[in-house]
Amino acid sequence: MKEKLHCPRCKNEKIIDYGETFDCPICNLEFEKKDLELYDDESNILSIEEKLEVLKTIKTNSKKKE
Repeated sequence: MKEKLHCPRCKNEKIIDYGETFDCPICNLEFEKKDLELYDDESNILSIEEKLEVLKTIKTNSKKKE
């Protein structure tokens, strides 16, 4: 794990730590800590909200095809 957590989006270091996840009060986004370990390029890290939106879009598009 990286020594000092920060928001991958805005680089804010004053995050709210929830254990496995953390919030950025500036971006109002929540991130999973495991994603910071998986990706060296922080631009590839999606927030939990973004991941949920991707899944919602996939689900909506698959229903349209039925």
